Amino acid sequence: MTDVTAKDIEQIEVLTITFIEVVIIVSFTVVIVVSVILAVAALVFRWRRPCPCRCRVGRPGSHIRDADVNIDLLPANNEYRQRTTSSAPNAATETLVAPGSPLERFELDDRRNEIMYVEDIAMCAFGKVFKATLPRRQGGDAHETVAVKMLREDADVNVCRQFLAAASTLAELSHSNVVRLVGVCVRRSPLCVVLEYMNAGDLSEYLRQCDRHCRAEERGRRPLSAVERVGIVAEMAGAMAYVSSRGFVHRDVAARNFLVSESPSSTSSLTETRVRLSDFMLALKVTAPDGVCRRADADEALPVRWLAPESLSDGRFSTASDVWAFGVAFWEVFAHGRQPYAGVPNSDVGRRVRAGETLPRPVDAPEEAYALMRRCWQRRPDHRPSFDSLLSSLYSLRAQLIARPINTVVL
Repeated sequence: MTDVTAKDIEQIEVLTITFIEVVIIVSFTVVIVVSVILAVAALVFRWRRPCPCRCRVGRPGSHIRDADVNIDLLPANNEYRQRTTSSAPNAATETLVAPGSPLERFELDDRRNEIMYVEDIAMCAFGKVFKATLPRRQGGDAHETVAVKMLREDADVNVCRQFLAAASTLAELSHSNVVRLVGVCVRRSPLCVVLEYMNAGDLSEYLRQCDRHCRAEERGRRPLSAVERVGIVAEMAGAMAYVSSRGFVHRDVAARNFLVSESPSSTSSLTETRVRLSDFMLALKVTAPDGVCRRADADEALPVRWLAPESLSDGRFSTASDVWAFGVAFWEVFAHGRQPYAGVPNSDVGRRVRAGETLPRPVDAPEEAYALMRRCWQRRPDHRPSFDSLLSSLYSLRAQLIARPINTVVL
């Protein structure tokens, strides 16, 4: 009995020692695991802390707040805004932007870090457009409101080339009715084009908001008079006269590609409206002696409802085909931004245009205005008026409408 008890006591002592060792090992393990968790949590917290270059606080007196910034809109700081000495230049754009390109003098370089996001404007085929502010070059607290077009990250070489070509075209133009290029960011990805901000949006949407046929509560703006509409068309013609004089064929003259800005009038209680041509994604430089550019890519997406018969049939583009498209944009202004040939498939539109059909007179268009539209739609390109001639006719029509006692009637 005594021998059994002694053995049991010895086994208990062995088990007791083993259990203590296990407790010590487990304790050390728990301490290590907890330490690792705390270290990971600290790293995660530090990683998620807002970057001062992406979520900036406006200067005293600025209306921009951190809460207004949509961080998700912009890529990571080291990809979009911050340019470091260790980051490599964008090799793809270096091959696409030739030395001596007009874009070089508009490159923002480190100033891209000063772009302060405000709000989204639109999503487009090439990427994003957002409103932002940029300090003026002379320094101080003065900021300029701008619109930033940012190329999507997955854009292929052809889209990138088209994006840069449109910016290069704009860099060569300077006119009161062409949107002003503020700067570009083409040495680092993503590629960005910075334009002056037009506070009333695109002309097509603006016209829909001014439609007198909508109920007052559905309209976003007051209806426009015939005089005001002819004034808008005259500004469009002024832009196109300048662009054609610089040797470019636009190929996409439509109300959606003109932007509108409004500002208080110094002479009346009404606002002053300014219209500027903005989109040059399809523009071509004329190099042929006959002034005709021929479509190189059969799969190229083109605005069928605005195309001239020779563009639809043979892929020929010229200032005369831009005049045809301008006539359709002219029609849009008096049709309150409605789509040309609404409800008709694109394939049928092309067939109707080739057959000689044209758009009907908008119910609110004066006869003289519709007569000018029809002059733009002459079958033979050489029978169509020049933009300078159209501009002169529009000024005359505007003067006639002002002289009429019914010019106060809105359309």
